[in-house]
Amino acid sequence: MSNNVKLGIAVGMIVVLVTVIFLAQKAVAAFVDISVGSLNAAGIETERSFYMVPAKITNLVGAYDDGVITLNWKPIKKAKLNGYRIYRGDAQGMETIIGSSIASGFTDGNIKKGQVYYYRVMAINDLGEGMSSNAARIEAR
Repeated sequence: MSNNVKLGIAVGMIVVLVTVIFLAQKAVAAFVDISVGSLNAAGIETERSFYMVPAKITNLVGAYDDGVITLNWKPIKKAKLNGYRIYRGDAQGMETIIGSSIASGFTDGNIKKGQVYYYRVMAINDLGEGMSSNAARIEAR
């Protein structure tokens, strides 16, 4: 085996190793915050902060009234939440992002009467989006 081939194999192995280390660090960062909490007067840890992508949105509901669709959902109770992304589509599973909200509600005025819409909401933080909510089917009539 020539030296060039050996060098190529060695470089390839290094690239794979660096990639594995990088992905492992990302996986750890997705679940644990760097902060370790706070200590009380006796030096005992009283709070540990775990940092993950947000939880799945639950109880997404919506209603059409007077030319707008209003969505509401159960808020996520996390201090490190950046807000919510709202997705809409003409068919379930085909939703695309249409807006964002920092509250647990959203009003969509860009609709056509008689059209059926499907909505999903995802909570977001610095690590990314949480799991998609249930789909809410709403007919603008």
